[in-house]
Amino acid sequence: LQDRDVLAAMRARLGRAMHDEEIVPESFVWSDAEIGGVPAVKLEGAWTGNRFAGGGAFWCYFVPDPARGRIHCVDQQVHAVDAAADQATAVGSRWTVNFGLGAVDGGDLLRVATLDGLPVSWDPDHGGGFRSSRYLAELAPGPGLVLGAGRRLGRRLGLRAELGWSRHDVLAEADLGQLGAVHRFDRWNVFAAGLDLEVRLVQAPSHPYLAVGGGVVSLDPDAASGLAQTGLEARLALGYRFHLGRISSVRLEALAARSGFSAGGWVPVSLNSDQPPMEMVAEDHLQRLGLLLVFQTALDP
Repeated sequence: LQDRDVLAAMRARLGRAMHDEEIVPESFVWSDAEIGGVPAVKLEGAWTGNRFAGGGAFWCYFVPDPARGRIHCVDQQVHAVDAAADQATAVGSRWTVNFGLGAVDGGDLLRVATLDGLPVSWDPDHGGGFRSSRYLAELAPGPGLVLGAGRRLGRRLGLRAELGWSRHDVLAEADLGQLGAVHRFDRWNVFAAGLDLEVRLVQAPSHPYLAVGGGVVSLDPDAASGLAQTGLEARLALGYRFHLGRISSVRLEALAARSGFSAGGWVPVSLNSDQPPMEMVAEDHLQRLGLLLVFQTALDP
């Protein structure tokens, strides 16, 4: 009786088998009860039908039978065609707000090399110079924050809009022949705004989910302003939502985002008196990977 997810799944199977119905996890209220002197667990909530526009409230009691190793599910429910169905749908479609934090990793940005292979002194715009014949600049992992709002569209679908921020060191991996060194090239703020469609993968209070969508990402360097840019991105997330109560949950999410990237007219700067002949190859995209822990609560419980 301690595992509420198992009990909720039992009630969900009963509803589908008996009435072809779905229960609304966001409406659940759990409490302790007693039937005939036997301790039990009570679940109150809302259900909605799959074969007709109706639904209602239900009261379910889970009664243990230790002698036979069973749990009995005693269920009562109200059938209604319009009002109760509207209520059940409203509970599943309410507005939510969320706030989260985590870590976001970037990827390679550009490669720079002298054409004659001779090392020169580079000015990385931030953190002092370094000397090498070539280097690779990449976006290092950094902290991230997310703030957003969402709305349930039904039993399995939801729509969410989120604003994200992350802070990264841009590192230059310098090639020194058989040796190498890493220097801080710059520091960037990355701002993102996205709109995602979330699909619940199983009908249970705690459940895995998939989210797909798109948005806008803005790169804001501290020093190399020539690399500042704004563009569109595609987003894909896979996560697991832990149900904490009637109006709150927490989700653990892995996020992948891909956007275009261009160096534009930006040129690496050498500290030499004469700018050496060089070549620069910039990536045509920026890929970000994030791991986020996000708390969510309802505005209209």
